[in-house]
Amino acid sequence: QLVSASDFPSWAFSGSGRLRGRPTGLRADQRALLSVYNCCDDISMAAHWIDWSGEERTAPDLVSHPQRCDMVQTYTLHNFALRLHPQQQVVLCGIRITERPHHTGGHAVIFVTKAK
Repeated sequence: QLVSASDFPSWAFSGSGRLRGRPTGLRADQRALLSVYNCCDDISMAAHWIDWSGEERTAPDLVSHPQRCDMVQTYTLHNFALRLHPQQQVVLCGIRITERPHHTGGHAVIFVTKAK
């Protein structure tokens, strides 16, 4: 799930989710790998985890430099803020892995490009 920068403050306030009960079958494996591929030539970006109380971590969990792909291991229902780096005042979007993408082995990939 991608959330626009304009909807980000209210969305982030809800915090990361947790699965209730004991998941079975395909939902039993809650691990995921979030990759951010930065297709831009001149900017870096960072993904910050948003905890269960809605607080965003100040230190980024991953930093993606120009023309690079970086990844972080996470879990389903976790929220991230994608921000410019190192000036982290600008939110690009919010990211939530709603369920494990089994067809890609749990790998969720975000491609970031500039609009022309």
